[in-house]
Amino acid sequence: MNTLKHNILTKINNLSGELTKVSDAIELDRSEGFEDDSSVRQELLDKQDMLEQQIDDLRDSLKMIENEKADFGKEFILEINGSPRTIQIVHKSEADPSCGKISNESPLAQALSGKNKGEAIIVETPAGKQTYKII
Repeated sequence: MNTLKHNILTKINNLSGELTKVSDAIELDRSEGFEDDSSVRQELLDKQDMLEQQIDDLRDSLKMIENEKADFGKEFILEINGSPRTIQIVHKSEADPSCGKISNESPLAQALSGKNKGEAIIVETPAGKQTYKII
């Protein structure tokens, strides 16, 4: 199994464990007869929603990887302002542009999709159109 797929499955498993604990806490809160609008229960419900969304996002990413519709994990070396910079396409939950990890949903990742060494890409950025060369 490739590393990215393994990492995503591990995250799904960890989040599922957290989700079970949160769901159990919600049930406990309900069974102990606390008010329906208790701040504790609302906080737990919000956390439950957040965990469910994260799991859904990771499952979507897993499907994209399995269908080879994404360049997850792929690295590119770009010439940016005359200097080489390594960029890796990652799931949006792992994105950290300062470390060269960009979201698969970013305009740069979209422009890099299917491109190879030697090609140039044009990306619309807040500063206007930018041209990068893949080296």
